[in-house]
Amino acid sequence: MDNELKLNKTQSIEDTIDEINTKIEKLEKQRDAAIIDCEKKINILMKNLSELKHREEKNFNKEINFLKLKREYLLNNLE
Repeated sequence: MDNELKLNKTQSIEDTIDEINTKIEKLEKQRDAAIIDCEKKINILMKNLSELKHREEKNFNKEINFLKLKREYLLNNLE
């Protein structure tokens, strides 16, 4: 009887350890997938921000160039 209780207890502990190992593996796979997903989203955001920066720079440069040309035109017409 004592041996049976020990075997049952040992088996129960081994089963619990197996369940924990399975949960750990599942969580590690979920974590890895989540990290990959986050990295993809970060890359998309960085690309969009970079494009936004270039558009902003282009827009400002257009306005600056227009004003420079206008200034040059006005200076030339003063003479």
